[in-house]
Amino acid sequence: MEEELKCPQCRHFLRQPVLLPCGHSYCRDCVLLLKQQRRNEGLLLPSLPPLPQPNLCSSSIVPSFSSSSSAPSSSCASDTLSLAPSCCDEGDHSSAPDDKLDKLSLLSDSADSGFGGGVFRAVAVGSRPNSFLSTTGHHLPRPLPPLPCSILSPSSASTTFLLQCLVCHKPAYFADEEDAIRRLPENATIARLLVKYLQQKQATIPVEEGKITTTNNTWCENPLGALPSKFHCGTCGYFYCEDCQAALHPPRGPLKFHQLVPSEQFRRFKSSQFDLSSPSASTSLINSQYSFPSSLAKCSLHAEQELNLYCSLCRQAICNVCTNGMRHSGHPVQPIHLAAKAHKTELSHSLQLLGAKVRQATEEIGGLKRLQTRIDENCCEFQRGVESQLDQLEELLRLRRQQLINYIKNEKERRKLQLLKQIGRSTAQLGKGRALIQFCIEILKEPEPLDYLQVGSALANRVTDQEFLWHREVKTNCPEVDEHFQLDLDILNVKTAIEQLEFLQLKDKNSKETNNKAPLPPQFLAEECSAENNSVTLSWVCQPNGASIEGFVLELDSGDDNFEEVYCGQEYACTVDGLHFNTFYNARLKAFNAAGESAYSEQICLQTAPVAWFQLSEDNSTENSNEQQQTMREIRSQSVGGIVNSELLLSNNCCTVTGTSMEYRTILGTVTFSKGVHYWEVSVDRYDGNADIVIGVAQPSVNRHAMLGKDLHGWSMYVDGERSWFFHNDTHHGRMSGGVNVCDSLIGVLMDCDKGTLSFAINERPICIDAFKNMPRGLYCPAFSVNCKSTITIHSGLKVPEIFTHIH
Repeated sequence: MEEELKCPQCRHFLRQPVLLPCGHSYCRDCVLLLKQQRRNEGLLLPSLPPLPQPNLCSSSIVPSFSSSSSAPSSSCASDTLSLAPSCCDEGDHSSAPDDKLDKLSLLSDSADSGFGGGVFRAVAVGSRPNSFLSTTGHHLPRPLPPLPCSILSPSSASTTFLLQCLVCHKPAYFADEEDAIRRLPENATIARLLVKYLQQKQATIPVEEGKITTTNNTWCENPLGALPSKFHCGTCGYFYCEDCQAALHPPRGPLKFHQLVPSEQFRRFKSSQFDLSSPSASTSLINSQYSFPSSLAKCSLHAEQELNLYCSLCRQAICNVCTNGMRHSGHPVQPIHLAAKAHKTELSHSLQLLGAKVRQATEEIGGLKRLQTRIDENCCEFQRGVESQLDQLEELLRLRRQQLINYIKNEKERRKLQLLKQIGRSTAQLGKGRALIQFCIEILKEPEPLDYLQVGSALANRVTDQEFLWHREVKTNCPEVDEHFQLDLDILNVKTAIEQLEFLQLKDKNSKETNNKAPLPPQFLAEECSAENNSVTLSWVCQPNGASIEGFVLELDSGDDNFEEVYCGQEYACTVDGLHFNTFYNARLKAFNAAGESAYSEQICLQTAPVAWFQLSEDNSTENSNEQQQTMREIRSQSVGGIVNSELLLSNNCCTVTGTSMEYRTILGTVTFSKGVHYWEVSVDRYDGNADIVIGVAQPSVNRHAMLGKDLHGWSMYVDGERSWFFHNDTHHGRMSGGVNVCDSLIGVLMDCDKGTLSFAINERPICIDAFKNMPRGLYCPAFSVNCKSTITIHSGLKVPEIFTHIH
């Protein structure tokens, strides 16, 4: 409550409080001091009409401390007060224009509340406003309202002075007369409340009031002694000499809006007020000035009449005689004690509403204070989680570091061991050479020619052979190992990942509001995107913006602007298989989270291979688990060939297959066809007896434990040394003479996915064009079946030969 008892201008306890129309009180001398400052600055315009002086409620109820007891010349009213511009007596209502003007002078509540900076504003205007503001207080400053000139009295002849409240920024207009502000009524209610407050604060002297009691310039550092003070800052509460004011309190920056007044003027102003350093003396002074009963209040227009009535429309106290005048004619009037009771009831109701909001705000502030503790707890928990995750990353890095160090040590030992073996072999061979040389030298000493000729020829051959094969046996000039480690640690991706390690904004489970920020558009890593055969591999990144990323959507288009979704997930790379050969594909990408989707990324274009290149698939059984498939890959990587299962053996980089049993087994290629014309060949590497070589196409669901063509998903031609058949769904047809009876025979296969036909050729001679027709649309894989009596090698990536091109 202490803030309500202080002047918004000087920030001290109110001295002779003056009530402005907005409902806020100021010290009378603060208003006078500011008015004088504005006059010195030349902000008042002369020769403007004076303002009339209406009868205000406050002027009649509370007497003035000043020498003049006449009505104040303030032209403002309360938030909903209506004023009449005429100031004639109640007994004189003969002027028709004035009567009409009275009826048109009811004030509106729709005006703006004006602009207010950090201090009062005083401006010169040429007329009275037609209304004063009744809107609720706005705390943001706004421009001042225009002042219309249509309701001025013809006899007006002075300027208008404007003050703007520092709290609510509402304007108040006054006539620029000598005693206009001095005649303002004091706020007796605030004065009595201040007495009670000071009585309760007898033992307490405000520190800020004690600061301004001294007039010495305490900041002066003049070597001859402190200079007399010239200025006083009402905001800081300190005195300054001219030099100290220029150095310590310049009128710029944050000190620009401080109010500096001459110290003499401030001392005169201070001496005219009651001494706040003595609350008891101040209490006695105020009590003596406000000890009269309120019932003695007289009407300013009718001095002998008491103010016992209240005009609800004009919102002012009147006497019995005022009710008969034109100004209040027909207005609703009620006894003043009933009006006060009604206003108190209204204020009590508003206080109840405000009190409920205050209690709610108090509870919410308590919740906010408790939230600080929860923030500390949650921060500690979150920090422990982050530290745990970082510890895991550090542990993984240490583990990987140890693995790499162990690899380096093992590689060092392996190279040293291999070099040691080379040295041992070379040393042994060197010893043999030395022994042979020593032996030959002794043989050369043989004196008998016949005896020498018996061993000389053979010995010469031994020496010649060893000399000729010396570079093969003794490799001392070519180390089998490299002394340098041609290896480098690839840390670019890890370094980039560490640099991009950021926090992601997650959805608050306890709040109805969600993160309303969508991710940024992803970006393709062009250097990591590639196309191989009929598959494309795409890699991308997404720059962090504080929003979480729940996944990505990848879309492909084959050139017809019809993008189709091919992937949706959280990975940052994707491989799309089963595409068309010799086709350009445009790819685009977007990220999404709970808040929405990002914009699409820039498109990237990739082209699949013109012709199909494939190997034989290691995964020969769809029933194999991932661990079994991985085991097969490891076996293949550690040997020249690869074992698909116990009955098929792959070699030659998975391009050659050999059977190990009498039963036929089916193996597929690593590529699938669905569109276009494709050609590949099979060369016969080994052929024993009357074995059959089976080649063709199959759907991925074909039975791989039987001969190709035994079920509905396989189409094949099987050929032996004399004839060939076409085989599908366990049915033979199209027997033709001619087969493969020698090695290096070539069998060609032509698959036309667009027409749904399958053709064959042997040794570049077509056996049957369109052996199978009207094949269903779908995915087809190159397929082969062999047993232990044959070995074949596939040749892919071939163009369609002329023999088929000419026929087609």
